[in-house]
Amino acid sequence: MTSHALDLSRFPVRAAVPFTVTIPGNDRAPDGTTIGFTSQGLVVDGRPCVMVAGEFHYSRMNPSRWDEELAAMAAGGITVVSTYVFWNHHEEHEGVWDFTGRRDLRRFIELCARHGLYVIVRLGPFDHGEVRNGGMPDWLFSKPYDVRCMDPDFLERTRDLYAHIAGQLEGLYFKDGGPIIAAQLDNEFQHSSALWDETVATTREFIGAAGGDEYILALRSLALDCGIAVPCFTATAWGGAIAPEGTLPVWAGYAYCPWEVDERTRVHPPPDEFLYRDYASPDCPRTFLYNPRYDPSVTPYVACEMGGGMNCSYGYRFQVDPRSVDAMANARLGSGCNALGYYMFQGGSNPLGDGIYLNDGACPRISYDYQAPLGEYGQVRASYGRLRTLHQFAEAFRAPVRHAGGAARGAGPAGPGGHGSAAVVRPLRRRDGVRLRVPRRLPGSRRPDAAPRRAHRADARRRPARDLRPHRPGGGGELRAAVRPRPGRRADRGRHRAARHAGRRPERPGGPHGRADGAGRHDPPVGAFRPGHGVRAAAGGGRPRAPGCGGRRRTRGRAMRRGADPPADGQPRPGGPHAGHAGPTAPRRRGGGGHGVGARRRAHRAHHRPRPAAGMPVGRTLLPAGAGRRPERAGRRRRALGPAHRGGPVDGRAARRGRGRLSAGGGG
Repeated sequence: MTSHALDLSRFPVRAAVPFTVTIPGNDRAPDGTTIGFTSQGLVVDGRPCVMVAGEFHYSRMNPSRWDEELAAMAAGGITVVSTYVFWNHHEEHEGVWDFTGRRDLRRFIELCARHGLYVIVRLGPFDHGEVRNGGMPDWLFSKPYDVRCMDPDFLERTRDLYAHIAGQLEGLYFKDGGPIIAAQLDNEFQHSSALWDETVATTREFIGAAGGDEYILALRSLALDCGIAVPCFTATAWGGAIAPEGTLPVWAGYAYCPWEVDERTRVHPPPDEFLYRDYASPDCPRTFLYNPRYDPSVTPYVACEMGGGMNCSYGYRFQVDPRSVDAMANARLGSGCNALGYYMFQGGSNPLGDGIYLNDGACPRISYDYQAPLGEYGQVRASYGRLRTLHQFAEAFRAPVRHAGGAARGAGPAGPGGHGSAAVVRPLRRRDGVRLRVPRRLPGSRRPDAAPRRAHRADARRRPARDLRPHRPGGGGELRAAVRPRPGRRADRGRHRAARHAGRRPERPGGPHGRADGAGRHDPPVGAFRPGHGVRAAAGGGRPRAPGCGGRRRTRGRAMRRGADPPADGQPRPGGPHAGHAGPTAPRRRGGGGHGVGARRRAHRAHHRPRPAAGMPVGRTLLPAGAGRRPERAGRRRRALGPAHRGGPVDGRAARRGRGRLSAGGGG
């Protein structure tokens, strides 16, 4: 057997050099916890750790799902949530601001704090993010000044934007015990832009940008003046974007790049994002995206946009291979990147504007699924599990990252939300085959500003707690999920099945379905008829059902194999909703196989399907008198039949198709 070994004894060990980018006073929490950076990445309380960030746009999701999806991100190893503040989502009309509903920035950040997640707020004014005008409102382009430049009028409008954002973030900064550790200024400044949406169908003009380092530093001063007291500010640096001294440069990488596709050949060039490099070396090869203007040996390499997928456009559609996501993260981590960041980690849906769509003109109007690890509707994709394995590896080296109350400290700080987590499990719903264990607040801790829970979320009705690791059927040990049976639903399943075979209604303590009054929770009134149920007991009354309708109908062989006692006369036996099985001599009717609600409905319709009245021609035959059934009840079947049930002539071909359509000379 071939063995492989890697000798790292001669690998040079670099000492960490302090990187001064944090703002004094904003980098210390009330409990004394400090945050900073060295040439090798993030440092919390003087200890290095690996930061894992995931993009989640709060305004692209219904707020009722924020809590659940943030829990899924935390369970997947995410420690930092980054999010855009799209200007046109909050001030679509000049002077009319909206921070409610899905635009409630403050509530979203408080939920991040509840799950022990840091937050990076991407302020704008320009964001891109495949949003209309890059996130800038339409009314801004009717003003007599340019945007994304040093024009005093535009900077004054930006000051107003930052002031409203600061009002939402007050008390949530790291220095206040909150989760916000950084804020990004603009996005891809002087590297990329977006189409001015009003010109998409005509001149296709792009939104300009000018001002260089002076513009980014001016935005930094505006943010500080407005009270945005974050420990540090970041700026995107890839592709020659401006990231001046005083900001933390952040980088990107995508395996799928629609902007690099050759328009003539429609061929995607091979990406170089899976190559291992030494990003801390001045000799690291330069590319179009990676060409730093600083000394990389004293500046940390921080990734904020590693493609967690890619958004499809009208001109470029594809399926993202989930292996490409963790392969890129592996290459970054092995190349000296100790701060991973995914765009997107959670997909979403664009909100609707006032008479307009708020998407970029080249992209779908509503969907922003991005084929992310967590999809637009809560799907868990294969990339989620693959990334989570890598994040668990990084977890071993970032013990203090859950600041002031995570698993490393055990108690949350004073301030909004709190950060205690990782002690109790909380169930997740709508997960495609993956059973997750999600951090929740500590036992006995208060839930601040918690909204009233719905009835189906009460403790007695909660879904079973499951293990964090994927369930392996037949596996042993800790890989098998430990499930608590839901009270009154899943317990004693075998006893109930045996009762159904015996021809009687299963009983529980306190009456059927656990009711103290003896009445089933889903039972109709006595004597009522309900499709899908068999013959009722004599005490229950009601309309008898025909053989083969309702209940879990089985053939004789299946019934005998399961130990049932089928009646000898082939007649339906009484005894409750599950007892209406056909006997051994009953014919097998169409749609009667299987079990469950759908099978019971099909069996019922097959038995009660209306037949033509006596004397009605069907094709080339004439039914004998008395062969027709009694007229059906008024409603859906009468409407489907039309006048044909009264014996009127119908078209033969239509009758064979079962439609009962009147012929040209038909009366009725």
